[in-house]
Amino acid sequence: MRITPGMTEAFEFHYGNFDGVPINLNGFKVRLVFWTTPSESTVSAGYAQQNIHVVKDLNVVSPYEGKATIVLTEADTLKLGQTQRSSVHWSVFLINDAGEVFPTQVTQSGERHGICRIESKGMPIGEIVRSLSPDK
Repeated sequence: MRITPGMTEAFEFHYGNFDGVPINLNGFKVRLVFWTTPSESTVSAGYAQQNIHVVKDLNVVSPYEGKATIVLTEADTLKLGQTQRSSVHWSVFLINDAGEVFPTQVTQSGERHGICRIESKGMPIGEIVRSLSPDK
């Protein structure tokens, strides 16, 4: 995953088992959490509890096909950029009606967290791009 602070970013997630069969998301909230640890190479659950930066619920567009989407707003990506890091961790959790929380696998190797690269160099932010006039 890559984001640029100050830009709106859209993502689509597909949940399935190892055989490619979609996981039924009906009855679940799907929550995306961005978090950091003291150093970018250290991953510890204890740090993840205290350093959560952005939390968003995904929109389940097709529960029986395991599809969910999210739009990170300019404010969300700016907040992630304010961590002063080149990357942050992210995880996705399923929450059922009883409030039970299930971490999901987010990488092909089975990890329950991924890396979101923050690319803040060389790109104009959304506010600047909106203010530009196209050549006619």
